[in-house]
Amino acid sequence: MSFKILAASWVFIVLLSGTSCLSQSHQQDSARNVLSRDVDVSTFSRLIHEKQDVQILDVRTPEEWALGIIPGAKKMNLHDPDFTTQLQALDKERPVLVYCRSGARSANAMKLMINMGFKEVYNLEGGLLAWQSAQQPVSR
Repeated sequence: MSFKILAASWVFIVLLSGTSCLSQSHQQDSARNVLSRDVDVSTFSRLIHEKQDVQILDVRTPEEWALGIIPGAKKMNLHDPDFTTQLQALDKERPVLVYCRSGARSANAMKLMINMGFKEVYNLEGGLLAWQSAQQPVSR
C-alpha cells in the first residue's frame, strides 16, 4: 500500500513540476510582451490586410519559391547558413507573418524569431499548401 502512495506522490510531483515550468515560460513571454501563434488561412489573410507595416516571410527554398509566393513576401531560405543573419534585417518591432510549404519549417522559424526578440510573429498553419487550397492569391 505504501508503495502505491509513494508512486502516486512521485507522479503528482513530476506533473506539478512540468506545469510549473510551462507557467514560467508563459510568464516570461508575457513579461517580454511577445505575441506568437499559429493561425489559419483566413486569419493570416486578415492580418496581411489589417496589420500596419506587416512583414511577410517565406522560409522555403528557391526551388519552392519558383512555384509561387504570397504577394509581398520576403524570401529567406530557412536552410541558408546565414538565415539568422538575414532575419536581423527585419524590424523586430513590426509584426511578422511567416510561412513555408506545410507549416513545419515556419513554426521553427517563428520559435527562432521569438528567441531573437521579435515582438509579434504568426505562423501559417498548413503553409502555402493550405493557402492555395483556400484559393488565396499567389504570385509567380
